[in-house]
Amino acid sequence: MSRGSPLRLTCRGGLLLLLLVACRDPVEPILDCAPVGELTPICGLANPEDLVAVSRGAWLVISQVRSGEQGGNLIALRPSGEELTLLFPIEGDPLETIAPTPGWGAADCSGPPDSLRFAPLGIDVGRGPDGKRTLFVVNRGSRQSIELFELFESDPPALDWRGCVPVPGFALNNDVAALPGGGFVATNMYPRNWGLGRFWMTLRALLGWNTGYLLEWTPAVGWRQIPNSKASYPNGIEVSPDGEILYFGAFGSSEFVRLQRSDGSERTSIVIPHPDNLTWSRDGRLLVTAHSAPLTQLMSCQSIEEGACGTSFAVYAIDPETLKPALLLEHAGGPPMGAGSVAVQIGDEIFIGSFVGDRIVRSRLPL
Repeated sequence: MSRGSPLRLTCRGGLLLLLLVACRDPVEPILDCAPVGELTPICGLANPEDLVAVSRGAWLVISQVRSGEQGGNLIALRPSGEELTLLFPIEGDPLETIAPTPGWGAADCSGPPDSLRFAPLGIDVGRGPDGKRTLFVVNRGSRQSIELFELFESDPPALDWRGCVPVPGFALNNDVAALPGGGFVATNMYPRNWGLGRFWMTLRALLGWNTGYLLEWTPAVGWRQIPNSKASYPNGIEVSPDGEILYFGAFGSSEFVRLQRSDGSERTSIVIPHPDNLTWSRDGRLLVTAHSAPLTQLMSCQSIEEGACGTSFAVYAIDPETLKPALLLEHAGGPPMGAGSVAVQIGDEIFIGSFVGDRIVRSRLPL
């Protein structure tokens, strides 16, 4: 099928997007913080988009995305007592006097992020310089960067900012996964310098067309594009324990993808509805949180000013070898929370974050 001239396609795309915006399906915010069925909410948060378990599951580190003029932050939650601890930024810390630690990140890192405009999204824990425990954080605040924090798995945990890797000028990262040796891979959802901007990229994603790809950074090489990794809205990403295989979600085309990190070979995929973030389960499967709601509803979530969004979502466990999916949890929408973006296993429970709203939920894993 011919795609036509750029002008005609732009006009059609503009009309489609106008119709999409006009047809937004309003979602009533969920204000009550009571459990419903197997889902128990933990409220008082602020857009808890990504989660990672630390201190052998005694704590969850949560990235809280910036909202409006309010900067985002990193917090820790003790699941056993639902105790919260602010990790970064901490009021009164003299960030302007801190210099990057040599060997952490890129040489062109200018210093710590602007605490008032910090906007963390995807996070992951791995090994940094000298094998030290490191929290890798996608920052889309005053700068586009991957921030590197030394992680102290104390009680409660603590973070020291050590360095950063500025993201290439064309990239808009969403998630990050640590590699052996101090490097990482990240999803580039779409080019942020595209002339027609986010609306054109949204249209491409609606049509299932490629918008971005995977990027890798290592201390020895710097940035490189992973071959054969182009996809529609690359979102969450994970890496095999040996660092050789990449797994990621293509939100726009509803695909869960596996490919070789070195050369992009042996690419295979299965259908998972609009996958978001990925995490490893205790039994070696990948937990994939997927948005089953219509895009018109997901767009309406962005306008919620309090409470939680109630769109439907599901959590799958995928075998990394066979790519066989198993449905672990399916929530049809409504209370106590929707718009699930990530699921993390701690013991015999999963904790589910959301890209918008004031809460996460916890649920027992099915037997």
